[in-house]
Amino acid sequence: MAFVELVDREGAAEAPKKEKPKAKAPAKKAAPKAKTKVADKAPVAALGAFDADAAKAALGKKIKQDDLTMVEGIGPKIAGIFNDAGITTWAELGNTDVERLKELLAAAGDRYKMHDPETWPRQAKLAADGQWEELAKWQDELDGGRVVE
Repeated sequence: MAFVELVDREGAAEAPKKEKPKAKAPAKKAAPKAKTKVADKAPVAALGAFDADAAKAALGKKIKQDDLTMVEGIGPKIAGIFNDAGITTWAELGNTDVERLKELLAAAGDRYKMHDPETWPRQAKLAADGQWEELAKWQDELDGGRVVE
């Protein structure tokens, strides 16, 4: 079975041009969350604002908020493993038990078992709390994220 299209060439009007879809207006940003004061012994999750300038001044490089790779010993692949497990912020890493971190590394494969996450939660807590000078000093004492004895 064949289909034939009949076209009236005489007096046929030009087909109307299709209009290009208009770009959507940029989404409105959500209103900033109200900042709360943190008690001295509050959990790491209750944080103030991230100060990128203070972080850069102390560590000597630009730091992105909640970038787990700024923790000495964590590279992009390990950060991805933790992100996949729901650990996406310094506060979450700081509140994660070292044994849980070891389990995640072991589950990711033999090549990750060699990593020692003993210092990672403390480094992350210091970052989450904005204690950049103390973090920089401690990282200078570490070797690949490990305590040098």
